[in-house]
Amino acid sequence: MRDLSRVRAAILPETRMIWLETPTNPMLKIFDIAAIAEIARKAGTRLYVDNTFATPILQRPLELGADVVIHSTTKYLNGHSDVVEARSSRPTPPSPSGSPSFRTRWARWPSPFDCYLVLRGLKTLGVRVRQQCATAAVIAERLSRHARVKRVMYPGLASHRSARSPRAR
Repeated sequence: MRDLSRVRAAILPETRMIWLETPTNPMLKIFDIAAIAEIARKAGTRLYVDNTFATPILQRPLELGADVVIHSTTKYLNGHSDVVEARSSRPTPPSPSGSPSFRTRWARWPSPFDCYLVLRGLKTLGVRVRQQCATAAVIAERLSRHARVKRVMYPGLASHRSARSPRAR
C-alpha cells in the first residue's frame, strides 16, 4: 500500500472496495490515506479504513477522504476489553442546518449495557491514548539505543519508514 502505483494496478474493473488498515497490526505500517482515497475515487470504488489502532484521537480517515471508517470498540474505544463490538461510520448528506453528520452502524445491535460500557471507555479515551503514546515513545527511544535490540518498529521514531512520508501520518 506504500507503492501507490501498485495500488492503482491492483484495482480491477470489478473492484468495489479498497480495505486499508493503518497503522497495521502488528507491524505498525503507516499508509497515505488521502492519496489512496484519491486513487479509489478516480477508480470509482470506495475506501474503507480500519482505524482501530489509531483511534479518532490520532487519525480521522473520513477527513482524509475515506468513505467508511471501522473501529473495534473492544480495544481502545472501550478500553477495558469487556465488550465485543465493532462500529463503522460514514459521512451522510448535510442536515438542513448545513452541519456535517455521520451515520454509525454496529456489527450487531449492542445491548444497552454494552453501550454504557463503551461510553464509559470513551470518556477517558483521549487521556489514555495520549499517555499510551507518551509511554510508548519513551520505551521505543530507549529500546532503539539498546545494543541488543536490532530494530524498533514505532511510528514516532525517526528511523520508522513512515517518518519519511509526512502525508502518511
